[in-house]
Amino acid sequence: MNRHARLLLCALAVSVPAAPALGGGPDKAPTVEDLRRADELYRQASALLDAGKLPEARAKYAEAWELKQSYDIATNLGAVELALGDEPGAATHLRWGMRNFPVNGNPDTRKVLEQRYAEAKAASGTVILNVSVAGADITVDGKSIGQAPLPDEVYVEPGKRTFGASAKGYETATEVRDIAADTTIDVSLTLAASGPDGAGAGPGAGGGYPSDSGVARYVPAIALGATAVAAGAIGLGLRVAASGRADDAAARLDYLRVTTGTATPCDGGGAECDALDADLGAHDDLTQASVAMFVVGAAGLAGAGVALGVAASGAGGVAVIVPTFGPRTAGLTLVGSF
Repeated sequence: MNRHARLLLCALAVSVPAAPALGGGPDKAPTVEDLRRADELYRQASALLDAGKLPEARAKYAEAWELKQSYDIATNLGAVELALGDEPGAATHLRWGMRNFPVNGNPDTRKVLEQRYAEAKAASGTVILNVSVAGADITVDGKSIGQAPLPDEVYVEPGKRTFGASAKGYETATEVRDIAADTTIDVSLTLAASGPDGAGAGPGAGGGYPSDSGVARYVPAIALGATAVAAGAIGLGLRVAASGRADDAAARLDYLRVTTGTATPCDGGGAECDALDADLGAHDDLTQASVAMFVVGAAGLAGAGVALGVAASGAGGVAVIVPTFGPRTAGLTLVGSF
């Protein structure tokens, strides 16, 4: 490793303290044992970094990251990944570190972090993935990267990449794209529903049901019902996410009370108290968003009832529903007449 890269790693490792910032996974808040184990792994990784054993340090930082998502782990993991030539991984973790960097953190460290993030991002391809089915498993070159909708853009190695999305009851969707470094592309993956014989079925797969089909009359009701279900599912997901942030805030407050020995540890402010405020604010935002989606779901359900009544009376209709879930979009579009 060259001296320049080594100095950058040291700047991040030394200037960013191993603060007990809690993140946890998406399903639950970290336990006290998780926090202790993560802190121990962080210390081991830092010792390996000081010894110049970058692959080993990366493995320890990555293991700590799985237990506790905090800016200190993210920044050091990203710095090591950048030195090892994994620019997409570095960009991902350095972005997280920048977004969660404490407001009273070292300005010089923040500047180094921004420079390293810009370097890693410029060497990577940026992809905005939009998937038609919420909860679908998303892969890049066969490796799982999460479920739709993804919260952010994805960084990938430049070159030909294969993007895929799969979900139970749907045909797997794939798309192969060439992407250059320091460019951004949009990739949309539309999953067709699987019929009884495994073939794609539904109004989106075959261009709409024939106008003389008895099924056509019920397409608007089905589409609006699907809208209601999807909105309800999204609302439920947002409510679960809000509950998770509330749990994070509670765990963070408990940890601060234990470490400070006071019932009101945030009287004097500090980075951890700022993070606590962020958790509480995110809980409020997610709760409001979930309520909005429940309202949309209720409206869709009411519309489905109306459309069902029209269909039962013998009126015809043709509709196509096109859902999209991504880091910048989420919703369902109904196109047709009835």
